[in-house]
Amino acid sequence: MQNKKEGKGVAVVDQNVCLGCGVCVRSCPKDVIHLERRAIQVITPVNSTHRFVLQAIEKGTLQNLIFDNQAFANHRAMAAVFGVILKLPPIKQILASKQFKSIYLDKLLSANRER
Repeated sequence: MQNKKEGKGVAVVDQNVCLGCGVCVRSCPKDVIHLERRAIQVITPVNSTHRFVLQAIEKGTLQNLIFDNQAFANHRAMAAVFGVILKLPPIKQILASKQFKSIYLDKLLSANRER
């Protein structure tokens, strides 16, 4: 997204999309972008499933992602989703558990905490 200021484009960070990965810094042809540490750390997704699960948790739509998306209608996809959830920080796991409302997920998370 750009704002027009005196006829020149000015880069503006879209906080809803930015992961803080630094790709824009390395790609900037004018070398004018720099990173600043955020007060709240953003978890950078490892793969597509990780990204989808994180986005769904943040939006409060994890249950919709799982039950309304045919791509997650097989056991391998569900295993990938549960694998992502098990690797998330505890607060994200709690959010996922509340949204998913699954006894199975609750048991997995409890067993994972006991390790």
